[in-house]
Amino acid sequence: NIPGGYQQYTFSSLEVPLYLQYKIGMLGRNRVFLGAGPYFAVHTDGNVYLHSGSISSRADLLLGSKVGDQYKPIDFGAGINVGYQITQGLFLRLRSQMGILNAYPGPDNNTKIKSYSFCVSAGYIFYSRDKSGRLQINRDRSKQHNMRR
Repeated sequence: NIPGGYQQYTFSSLEVPLYLQYKIGMLGRNRVFLGAGPYFAVHTDGNVYLHSGSISSRADLLLGSKVGDQYKPIDFGAGINVGYQITQGLFLRLRSQMGILNAYPGPDNNTKIKSYSFCVSAGYIFYSRDKSGRLQINRDRSKQHNMRR
């Protein structure tokens, strides 16, 4: 604890979310989507920022699972997302995640540190279109059926 101040942690991480997505609406139209599922993350680097009044400082976080380390390098949790996708393939997504594992590596069972994140992202989904501009979706299952025989 810092009298009259606070600590802020930042991480560089490699994260793999495994979300199930459900899209509401017809393909080729504007759609809303919802998703939820687990994620797994490995923290590769981290910093702690200490703020107290007009004084601020930064230090590297010691990542590891031994006594003396400040934060565990592995994280696992669950997340949800909601978004909107327009016909042209652009989408906007809001995502929130919360860690399940205690990230504190020390022997003190009363100290708990859990991650929480919020994300806003935008992206583009690539579609193929026919000459009239309609979405081209290959659903010819006869080729797949013949290949199985």
